[in-house]
Amino acid sequence: YKTIIKVGTLAAALTDSVDVTNAYVGDEIVFIFTADGLARTVTFGNHMVASATMVVDASSKATVSFIFDGVAWIETGRAKE
Repeated sequence: YKTIIKVGTLAAALTDSVDVTNAYVGDEIVFIFTADGLARTVTFGNHMVASATMVVDASSKATVSFIFDGVAWIETGRAKE
């Protein structure tokens, strides 16, 4: 399954975690982030293997995608507006 999550406008830094309890190998998840008037940092937590934190530029959008490998969510890509 592919799940798309549009997170509300970021007004502070965010740590994002995803549970693995009901995930299956090959599941995909995409996060859409929008920053308010300031740049905001997103950190990926439990069960998420990301290349780095993501800085969402002020008043901009960014996306990051993951695929589940049976143990953790592995980043497959990211993009900024």
